[in-house]
Amino acid sequence: MAIFGVAAIIAAVLAIGAAIVMFIFVMPKKKDGKLPKILQIFHDIAHFKQFFLGYALKAMYIIATVFCIIYGFILLFGVETHSSSFYGYGYTTTTSTFGTGILIMILGPIAVRLTYELAIMFITLVQNVADINNKLKNQNEKPAETKTEAPKAQPTAQPTFNYTQQEPANPNNQQF
Repeated sequence: MAIFGVAAIIAAVLAIGAAIVMFIFVMPKKKDGKLPKILQIFHDIAHFKQFFLGYALKAMYIIATVFCIIYGFILLFGVETHSSSFYGYGYTTTTSTFGTGILIMILGPIAVRLTYELAIMFITLVQNVADINNKLKNQNEKPAETKTEAPKAQPTAQPTFNYTQQEPANPNNQQF
């Protein structure tokens, strides 16, 4: 058993050394895109450019749902045996697990879905906020030459009016 303690100490020292080397040579932002392929992968993973938790949660959701259905189905045909003694007389009773199986088959996937849906909603929220931050950062970092000015408003043609006085049409030449 002592070998496991020594192995753990050696692994911890090597892990700390590897972390220091990564922080010096791989982690700086200025190295992004300038590293060899394998080191670029480590750089992207360490900067959390891609979230893997969503994929893991989806896989666990499928596993948990299938487990509930299979386990409930198995319980449909099972019996539970209870042994006890009462004043020196032993007796056993058996009860069916059919009802428990039905409940697990119906309520299990619903509970699993609600739990994982809440977790996925949180992950989606984080990804959407990260996308919005990236879009805003890209929008603010555009060079001045590429920004276009709004077109100036062109003067509109003014209607012309004829200001000459005309006699009102008065057939009887009556004065008012």
